Amino acid sequence: MTSVIRAAAVLVLAAFAPEMFAEEAAITPSYRSPGDMTVDERTAMMSLVGEYNNCVYQEGVAQVDKFADIRQAADAAMEACENTVNKLRATIDSYGFEPGFSEQFVHHAQSRAARTLLPELAIRKSS
Repeated sequence: MTSVIRAAAVLVLAAFAPEMFAEEAAITPSYRSPGDMTVDERTAMMSLVGEYNNCVYQEGVAQVDKFADIRQAADAAMEACENTVNKLRATIDSYGFEPGFSEQFVHHAQSRAARTLLPELAIRKSS
């Protein structure tokens, strides 16, 4: 008797399984992999990173003498270039990658810009 009940349960589950999986697929959004990025998308992203790096450099050099500490000048420069960072983030988000990808990419770009800027500001501040 238990094998009959077990067989009936399997048949019921099999009958409703496609509907259950269809609901789950509808709930879970699908994102693209960064590995599927096109050359044009990568070029646009790197162009915006270059624009951000130039902005941070120019702002930092322009403001280095306004602050006692070069880190404050770097912070002010990065804050002044926030629009470019937001444009980069929005561009990446528009490509349909997982939301965390844009945050990681932007954070990496900001860290690299700061690490590049600080030695330059230190040289300018000392002279």
